[in-house]
Amino acid sequence: LNWQGLTLQSMAADGKTVTPFAGGATLVIQSPSLQGVYVQQQLNGTWTDVIQNLGGSFQIDLSSGTATIRVATVMSGAQSPTATVNYAAYLNTADFPSATATGLFTGGAEASIFSMASLVNMATSAPSNPQYDSVELYPLDANFNISPATDQVTVTEAAGGPAVQLAVPGSKGLQTLSATNGQWSVQIDPTNPNTFYVTSQETGTALFHITDATNSGITIQDVSVSFVNSVPTSLRAVPSGQTSVGVAEPVTVDVVDQNGQPVVNNSDQITMTISHASGTLAVTDSKGNTITPNGQGQYVLPAVAGVVSYQVTDSAAETPVYTFTDMTEANVRQVSSYKFIANPIAPAGTLVAGATQAVTVEALDPSGLPVPNAAVFLAFTKATGGGTAVVGSTSLTSGFQQFATDASGQVTIQYTT
Repeated sequence: LNWQGLTLQSMAADGKTVTPFAGGATLVIQSPSLQGVYVQQQLNGTWTDVIQNLGGSFQIDLSSGTATIRVATVMSGAQSPTATVNYAAYLNTADFPSATATGLFTGGAEASIFSMASLVNMATSAPSNPQYDSVELYPLDANFNISPATDQVTVTEAAGGPAVQLAVPGSKGLQTLSATNGQWSVQIDPTNPNTFYVTSQETGTALFHITDATNSGITIQDVSVSFVNSVPTSLRAVPSGQTSVGVAEPVTVDVVDQNGQPVVNNSDQITMTISHASGTLAVTDSKGNTITPNGQGQYVLPAVAGVVSYQVTDSAAETPVYTFTDMTEANVRQVSSYKFIANPIAPAGTLVAGATQAVTVEALDPSGLPVPNAAVFLAFTKATGGGTAVVGSTSLTSGFQQFATDASGQVTIQYTT
């Protein structure tokens, strides 16, 4: 680990004389860009771990008047290669003031580059409105902190894949790159892991070989992006919930494909009905135009193109229920809720070690009917002594992963103790 030194001293009232303090001190370490903090204190010539309290602070021994401390960190992979750390130390009595200090951690020398695509599947798109998937490259040091390396990398697509176009972030948005001899040159920016973006008008899987042109000793794993035809499968809506009197509350709706991505340039006609108790409603589109209900009480919304937002103003404080219907494609339905079948997954105390239990997640429309081919995002947080969970051959982790419901509107999870 990369340690940073810190010294604490308990001083007499004159501010000059080091005085032993049997009560010890509380050390608080704060930084928004840290995933983990480790503290050791040198006691009797040996570095000894200081156990973190439940509140996140550390208890420091000041029985000699001076505490020699060292701090190591793990910086978040989504942050920059530097992290400012704020230290605050308090003697364990209300009679003495605190002391503060600031430290700066910097990622070490580059040891590896971690690569990933933000999407497993990406919809093909028209040249007039290209949609991009980002490929992320993280320069890491030996401790898996972000390294400040800014290497130049070379990107090559394997033969047999779809024709692709690459782009990089620029001052005015994404800027397309030109290939030289079938290769693109891209520079890593450790403060922005979205190193380059890729789009295609063709279906197929693009496999990218990435090599470090600056440091030949660095290996980078290949990255693949599969481009598929976007098939509208469901409606996704985000109503605001509880309304405030006279306040325009946003409501967002879009048509999503089998990968949970908005169907760009979709022209489906969407209707919205709102069930509410007593208030008077006013619905406007993003341009401020008023939308009035038809004879069936339906608000006919303008054709959806990507993600479209509307505003609903209510004269009463209440919780409206929104129902959206795709009038163009009968098979496209709104997913309004999810349900776990087998909840809890088994009676308490009945699962023995090594046992496997199926857990089903079902996507439901506003009528309570299952929605096939709907996007479901699943994560699994293992309790102490807990087991594992998989969907097919994919292991669930603490990070959300995307799956699609089957023809019955369900995703099956296998939990093993």
